[in-house]
Amino acid sequence: MRPRERAGAEARDACGALAIVPYLSPQHPCAPAQSYFWPGGRTVVCCCSLGPSPLQKELGCHPFAMGSRPRGALSLLLLLLARPSLPAAGCPAPCSCAGTLVDCGRRGLTWASLPAAFPPDTTELVLTGNNLTALPPGLLDALPALRAVHLGANPWRCDCRLLPLRAWLAGRPERAPYRDLRCVAPPALRGRLLPYVAEEELRAACAPGLLCWGALVAQVALLVLGLLHALLLALLLGRLRRLRARARAHASRELSLTTPLVAEPAGAVAS
Repeated sequence: MRPRERAGAEARDACGALAIVPYLSPQHPCAPAQSYFWPGGRTVVCCCSLGPSPLQKELGCHPFAMGSRPRGALSLLLLLLARPSLPAAGCPAPCSCAGTLVDCGRRGLTWASLPAAFPPDTTELVLTGNNLTALPPGLLDALPALRAVHLGANPWRCDCRLLPLRAWLAGRPERAPYRDLRCVAPPALRGRLLPYVAEEELRAACAPGLLCWGALVAQVALLVLGLLHALLLALLLGRLRRLRARARAHASRELSLTTPLVAEPAGAVAS
């Protein structure tokens, strides 16, 4: 959508029949208001402290005289019609969001109460000071724009459930922000730095016979995929056999129709 159409749509959504678009300079407070006429019969009010607003060019507006309209009433009208600030879209309920920063720190979150997903454009995630012993598999991998995650002050249990987090940390170019992540349990790994615990040690920390949830899901997925491949192969083989049988029957029928009849001997006809 072009800038003019986008600004016009925002104005109609905000103000209905009367299109009023406030333009606020980020460095200076909103001072003298200037009005512009938008061809088509609508009034666009651009509030700017440094002369004509850039919105004038985007909308194709032309300035006109404001007459004796009081500026105080106009400013009050702009404040009443301005959109209220809304929370970031998709922000999980236990957390607070500011732009692309999601702060879930010191909320008493556990594995069960941790949000299942975060906004996909998250660049910084704060999980400090919770009761997290592990993170669900794929939680951080689903955030392609994530640049920093704060995981300190959590009672990490260094067993096979931490393998996804350990793999994610191993893929980070910098490890300095994660040097305070220490194992609280099991006793054999207590006090160890999580980024430097080997994967074999995490697997060995699981109870005998206990499969990690991620490994179990992977095994079930591979089993289902193998069964689907076997079923597809059986269907293809059955279809191929039917096609070959049909081709042989068609060939034999064509042969019987095209083979000339064998003439009987002349002596047999005379007798």
